[in-house]
Amino acid sequence: MIIGFDTDKKYSDKEIHIKFDMSYSGKFKIPDYHLTSEQILKFPNTSAIIIPDNINHLHPRNNYNPIELIQHIRLISDHKYGKIQIFIDLQALEDSDLEKIIELKVLDITDLYGRNDPITDERLEAIIGSILDEKIDLTESVSSRHDRSNQWGSYRLLHQLDSLNSGLSYKVELTELKNKLSQKYYFKKLIWNEASRTSSNAINFSEKESLKTKLISLQNQSINIGIIEDEGHIGWESAYKALFGEKNNIEFIVACQSLPE
Repeated sequence: MIIGFDTDKKYSDKEIHIKFDMSYSGKFKIPDYHLTSEQILKFPNTSAIIIPDNINHLHPRNNYNPIELIQHIRLISDHKYGKIQIFIDLQALEDSDLEKIIELKVLDITDLYGRNDPITDERLEAIIGSILDEKIDLTESVSSRHDRSNQWGSYRLLHQLDSLNSGLSYKVELTELKNKLSQKYYFKKLIWNEASRTSSNAINFSEKESLKTKLISLQNQSINIGIIEDEGHIGWESAYKALFGEKNNIEFIVACQSLPE
């Protein structure tokens, strides 16, 4: 199956649309590259992907960048989709973009029905390494690193609680957090490493049953818990609720507000 993102229907078997960041109102469109690329996961028989060089005919005011979409496709969570051949009208691109496009193993639309060499696992890893080396800035300030750790921490806690399978499911909350984080390349790398099983933070199998027993015991306490937290909106509220369960009464207090007398 050939998938086309807002491209000429004569080339594709299935047309899907570029998604946009809905937090921005008005006519100016800002693509959500992560959610756009993740749509491919719904089509397991995809053999090729066609992306547009621009979307001006659909959305005159936008900051669409085909390179960004390609990079997110290469970093898609299920790695087999990252190896799918991507096609674009190379003739329509600026010369300054061509070198980067070719590095990402993207082919011209005229080669769509030719015999094209598949992307190997090794080549995909090299492409991903190049993308992340370019995009991730590790020279940020201490406060920026703290904020980044805080955002990742809530996802990691919720992910590991879900992996214990204590009888509750946190798939909806996890998906929401993952989608938010995946807009940033730093977190996309960490999530990609998890999918590659190269993460060293997984719960040890020998400890899993013991931790699961302790978690269930904690969640059956029926106690009142007050949590002072100013970052509940970035996933910590969901993570704490997952940790303490539904039987405990949890009250969240925003750190900057006055405590009740």
